Amino acid sequence: EGLTNMVASHFFGWASSRIYREIILLTAAALHVAVYGLLLSPLRHKYADTIFVIIGGIYGIGDAIFNTQTYVLLSSAYQTNTEPAFAAYKMAQALAAAAAFFAHNFLPWKYKLLALLVMLMYTILVLMFEARILRRNEFVRSPNSYEQMQQDDPDDAFADEKKTREAPIEHHER
Repeated sequence: EGLTNMVASHFFGWASSRIYREIILLTAAALHVAVYGLLLSPLRHKYADTIFVIIGGIYGIGDAIFNTQTYVLLSSAYQTNTEPAFAAYKMAQALAAAAAFFAHNFLPWKYKLLALLVMLMYTILVLMFEARILRRNEFVRSPNSYEQMQQDDPDDAFADEKKTREAPIEHHER
């Protein structure tokens, strides 16, 4: 899972500025549903070990997509105050992991996968809703926005002078 997660993070991070995030999130959801479906089906095949390695790789790709898109959406939504947003996200993630660790001994395997599917659908809905809001409000940075941000830097002491130099000269008739 680690190698596929690393490669997929870079690829889908690059793709997120060129493709709608909703499509990328639906890809991750489809990968996770496929993994959960394979885990729910009985694998009594002579190549079961190989199938489980492939399942781990597919899960790693889906996990990389979710992590990348979540970080992009958080940093886009909270551009001026990212530290508390990421802290709250990590705290919620840690609480969910603690709850899953606690419930591990009490729930059968199929109920755990069902809980993962329910949380997957909830997460997809929330992330797609958030991506749509950010796109509509134009908070999500476009590929050329880095140059725009450099031009509009409020800490740049020469910003007004640059705008004056770059402004077209208008000729007025008298």
